[in-house]
Amino acid sequence: MKSRAFGRREFTLGLLPSLVLGQSAVSAFAADAPGQPIKMIVPFPPGGGTDGVARVISTSFATLTKTPLIIDNRPGASGTIGIGAASKMPADGINLVLGQADNMAVAPYLLKSVPYNPLEDLQPIAFVADIPIVIVTSVDTPYKTLADVVRAGKSDKEDITFGSAGVGTTPHLSGELLAKAAGIKMRHISYKGSAPALTDALAGRISLMMSSISLIVPHLKSGKLRALAVTSATRSKALPDVPTVAEATGLANFNVGTWYGIFSPKGLAAAKAAKLNADINTVLGSKEVSAFIEGQEGGNIVKAGPELLAKKLADDTQLWKRVIKEANVSLE
Repeated sequence: MKSRAFGRREFTLGLLPSLVLGQSAVSAFAADAPGQPIKMIVPFPPGGGTDGVARVISTSFATLTKTPLIIDNRPGASGTIGIGAASKMPADGINLVLGQADNMAVAPYLLKSVPYNPLEDLQPIAFVADIPIVIVTSVDTPYKTLADVVRAGKSDKEDITFGSAGVGTTPHLSGELLAKAAGIKMRHISYKGSAPALTDALAGRISLMMSSISLIVPHLKSGKLRALAVTSATRSKALPDVPTVAEATGLANFNVGTWYGIFSPKGLAAAKAAKLNADINTVLGSKEVSAFIEGQEGGNIVKAGPELLAKKLADDTQLWKRVIKEANVSLE
């Protein structure tokens, strides 16, 4: 079974300005700005969640640093084509890539052939945000809390199913990890994208759905879905009344989901890396970026040195490698 492209989420970007720029626009920026234009590969097509995050960062980066940050969409193969291309570019400070958990910490252990080693070929520059997954159920199910689900799962009297956008996505793997941590059985139902999974969740044909927050919020507001928990260590600012898994079940230290981080090809000089990190952290503090990532995406912005992103990548690599093996997750 083929999985859906990792990290792609269906939502409307609303009034977010388009920044798809041709070569002439790059030249114009270079003439007007003191800084040499920087290119950041986005390994998915325009219009999805990853692209939206990249573009709002690009807008604020150009405004605050007076240096153009040009988006280069290179989709395909669950995001691995774009990441692979970035890994082979010169480490000169003008070539970057926006990576995430799915293509940096999951894909190398799920796909048969990945054209890069995230730990060896790419250099962490700046953490951008943790993006929690929200666990939802139809308002017609008997589950009022996540603790209700755990109790039902331990009784062995109910077939608890959970849907996700595809095999091997972080929502799928997070569900497998939750079942393992809670000591219950949950049967994964794989869909070819978020839309059909959402349809069945709304209809109550699956017990739970593991989803991005941006996709779910309208249905929470309409009262058709009930949010049981978010998978992060802290609550999402977009859903302040929704508890974390740890709060809802007592499963201490449960903290998973996807994340965004900016990387360079390996070998970037320390001074250039430090300058990029400082500039990106300044951008992450802007109202526009905060409103989009925290308000629309439901993420938690992380302003830190590259060491934290490196640790997150290393930790998630080991975590998802273990979950894939223990849950016998395969795309075939």
